[in-house]
Amino acid sequence: MPTNWSAVLVHVLQLAAFLIGGLALKVVADAAINDKVEGGVWADAVEALVSGIKAGRTADGFVAAIEKCGAVLATHFPPGALRRDAPADKLVEL
Repeated sequence: MPTNWSAVLVHVLQLAAFLIGGLALKVVADAAINDKVEGGVWADAVEALVSGIKAGRTADGFVAAIEKCGAVLATHFPPGALRRDAPADKLVEL
């Protein structure tokens, strides 16, 4: 990734069933973002995702989590301030 881009990853990993809920959830931001936000800032996004999954509405949980991440990012990286050649704002499934 070029140095002038920043990224946030909402990571969900399905684990063995004997672990609590069978899921590990984490929001990971790159160094440029982490330098500007406080620790624990992503907890609301994780909680929104967990709530959606528990309610059987996983997609809605992802949408809520992404919206919460977007609100945090907009505080430090106002919309329109990014370079025009930045990656497209879209969901990427790996």
